[in-house]
This record gives sequence, structure tokens and C-alpha cells, in this order.
Amino acid sequence: MNIWIIGDAFGFPNGYGATARVLAYAKGLQKNGATVRVICLKAFERSEDGVLNTEPRGVYDGIPFEYACGKTVRGATFLQRRILELQGIWGLIHAMFTQAHREKLDAVIIYTTYSLFWTLFVWLIARLVGAKTVLDVCELPFVSRKLSWAIKLQSWALTRIVFRLVDGIIVISRYLKDYVVQRHSSAKLLRVPILVDPDRFNVDGNAKKTGHRKKVLYSGNLAQDGEVAGLIEIVGKLASAEIEFGLQIVGDSGSRIRAEIQARAAELGVSDRVEFIGAAMRDDLPARLNSADVFVLPRKQGAFSDAGFPTKLGEYLATGKPVVVTSTGEISDHLQDGVSAFLAPPNDLDAFAKQLRRVLDNPVLAAEIGARGQQIARERFDYRVHGKRIIDFIETI
Repeated sequence: MNIWIIGDAFGFPNGYGATARVLAYAKGLQKNGATVRVICLKAFERSEDGVLNTEPRGVYDGIPFEYACGKTVRGATFLQRRILELQGIWGLIHAMFTQAHREKLDAVIIYTTYSLFWTLFVWLIARLVGAKTVLDVCELPFVSRKLSWAIKLQSWALTRIVFRLVDGIIVISRYLKDYVVQRHSSAKLLRVPILVDPDRFNVDGNAKKTGHRKKVLYSGNLAQDGEVAGLIEIVGKLASAEIEFGLQIVGDSGSRIRAEIQARAAELGVSDRVEFIGAAMRDDLPARLNSADVFVLPRKQGAFSDAGFPTKLGEYLATGKPVVVTSTGEISDHLQDGVSAFLAPPNDLDAFAKQLRRVLDNPVLAAEIGARGQQIARERFDYRVHGKRIIDFIETI
């Protein structure tokens, strides 16, 4: 089976949650005998923020990829960006028809920002070359966008038109499954949770530590609502405790957001406990994660958290290290407090701080719970198992 993953919502091979999910899709499909290719429609990285991806085409971990527009960095002006979009349109048309001429393209997984134009465009070209289309729905559409008549119109068109045009839909959670069914009761659906390579993120269970401080680590986009900001407050609450620890933040979202977080850390007097690493390349991430003592993920209550499922949680668990996380969405369906993770109620930083201190004060208990969390990752989130499920799903639609 020949399957392409196409979208405007991710960079490749380096990036955050969307990139990790696309890579896991691709590797899972490939491990189960499919020929896979990843196509990025847009160049959206800014040169001033630091560029993670510099090659517009290549092969990463056995997965061929390319940027349809031929660039990885967005243009500096409005005109340059529109030209790149036109190049992306032509690049995708050329790539898909060239592929169809050589060998049948069986299916396309559409992974977009729910842009009506890009979603319909990919669907149309896939139809013209005879490929099935599967739409990935891994977060609530437009949940992070300001509600306006334009967004309402796009949402209506997505749920009432696109949901019916595509051959199948993959959802990441039960919440999103219900969301789709309410708008298209006969939709062909497959629920695929977070995906992780259990072996990749357990590269060195005895990674060497430097210094005496215990390392508390967060990895992700600094702009994620409330996560890093909440962590700074939590560090402030524990700063007076007689325990040596520091927070290491892996990831970035530009100088402005970083400066705001650093300013708050200075206000609380914890700048010496907070270290900003910047964005990590995907090849460097496993070793970086394995150097931690504990992972933290304080998600805020809301539609985004209720509908989604953080991919980085699977990567945390796969290391075998303990995780402190809020019990939003379906997290508590998979993890049990004091058994496979340390759970805290959402929007309660005091409770989260108590759970973090519990981990730091009880290394034996933390190690036991980390090991059980790793087993959950292996049993429920293995990309190879779900890759086969996706292939079987595509064959049935």
C-alpha cells in the first residue's frame, strides 16, 4: 500500500506534537509494509526564531519527505509568502501526478490546520489521482482561534462538507469521535491515541546526571496555554523547600514569549532554578529526555485539553521516568494516580506542586511508578500496533 501524509500543520522532521504524530504515523505504516511519503505544504518557520528544519527534501529515519514549496522558512513579506504558497500548490500537483504516473497512490492522510482551502485542495488532488482520503482530527477544530463569522463559516464547511467528502476520519480521543459523529453520523471513524516508539525514548535508563540537583523537565511549545507559565508558578511554590531541583525547559516559541516567562521567573526569585534549553532536534530529544529525573505537564482545563491528547506524554512515559500530569481529557483513562503516574486535578497549581514534591521526596516510589508508566506506553501507544490498525482501516473504506 502506498500512503502519503500531507498537511500544512507541521514541519519535518523536527518540530513539536504535530511533527511527532506525523512521524509516528509514517513509521507505523512503514513497519507494517506500506510505502510512505511525508509532504509539508507550507514553510512556516521564522528565521528570527531559529530554524529547526533546513532541508526542503530528504529522508529521515527511513521516511522520504519534502516541502512542496521548496523552502522550509516562510517569506519575510506578504508577497513572498503568497509566492511560496503558489509554489506549494504547484509542487503538490506535480508530485502527486508524477507519483500516480509511476505507481498507484492508494491513500492520503490529510493533516492540516483545518484550513478549508488546503484541506479541500489536498482532497481534490487525491481524488483526481484515484487515492482514498483520510482526515486526521487530533484537536478540536479552530479551538485556538478567535471566534468570528469567518471562523464560524469555515467550521460549518469543515464539519458539514469536508467530513462527508473524505473517505475516513482518524480521531485522537473519544471526545473528538463524539464531535464528528454529531455532525456526520455515518462517518467511517478510527480512534488512534497518542503514538510513541517505546524503544527510541528509552535509550539510556541510567543516563549520567551532572550536579546534585534533581532535574524536572518540560518539553514542548512555550506558547501552549498555561503550561510553562504554570510551571514557573509551581517552581516558585517549591523554592523554599529544602530540596535541590531545577526546571529545564526544552522548546521555544520566539523571543517575546520566552522573555515574558523569564521575567516572571525573576519576579518570583527562581531564575537560578529555571533553565531554557531551546528547541531540540529530534535526534537529540531521546537523550535529552533520558537525562531527566521527572517530567511535568500541567495542562489547563478547557476544550483544547478535553478534546486532545498530548503526544509528549507518550514520549515521557516511554523513558520509564515518573510523570506528574493533570488529569484532563482521557489521561486518567490510561493512567492511575500513584500507580502509573502522579495525577493532579486541572487548574490547581497547589495540588500539582504537592505531587511534584511527592516525586522528589520519594525516589524509590517514583522509580516504581515510572516503570509502570513505561509499561502503559508499550501496551497502549506503540506506533507499530496502531500502524497496522490504520492500514486495516484504509483497506476497509
